[in-house]
Amino acid sequence: MKKQIAALFLTIACMLALCGCSLLTRKYDFTPEKDSFYVMANGQIKAAMIEDFDKEYYDLAELTYLAKQQVQDYNMTNYGQSYYSYDQMSEQERKSTLLAVALDSITESNGEVTLVFEYGAGKTYSEFNGIDIQKSGGTTVYTSPLESSSMQPSGTIVAAKGGKPITLEELAAKGGYNMVYVDYATKISFEHEVEYVSANVTVLNNNSVQTPAGDGSYIFYKR
Repeated sequence: MKKQIAALFLTIACMLALCGCSLLTRKYDFTPEKDSFYVMANGQIKAAMIEDFDKEYYDLAELTYLAKQQVQDYNMTNYGQSYYSYDQMSEQERKSTLLAVALDSITESNGEVTLVFEYGAGKTYSEFNGIDIQKSGGTTVYTSPLESSSMQPSGTIVAAKGGKPITLEELAAKGGYNMVYVDYATKISFEHEVEYVSANVTVLNNNSVQTPAGDGSYIFYKR
């Protein structure tokens, strides 16, 4: 019996090693919020557009049609993808295709309409929401695994809890981190806990931060 228990623990340890301990990583759900976006463990982004919808002449069906058309036109024009949603795709296509932008849902309640979009990466989020980002004083949302990032983080990096500084070399040596960069003020929430941030970032709780206006900010989380 002792040998069987030992073998079981060894199997679990091996699984955790192969999964990068993801089985022990706490996950946080997406909550639609204005002027905010949510970063999934794989680096994809989810965000909501929430607007007043309290006029009698507003038509949800028409809005839905226009939203689908806008997403499909963007995907086709920029990435050759003739879809606005994963729901249009076959099971095999969903496994092999990452849509630049996907319309996840449209709901109306209490005089407001909420459109939820999924983005393949920070690049497509920046492109699709370029006007709104410019109004907020920025230009860029960037997401990437730290080890393959084309952007070199700069400035002081500190632990989200306790604020202890860490060098980029030390962080990279830990392995398994994704990086998010933004250059404007916004709230960002994450599927996994935030572990390190640039010193100018305000940590709101375990999985969300507020970035400042007029400065570049880096956030790191374990994928």
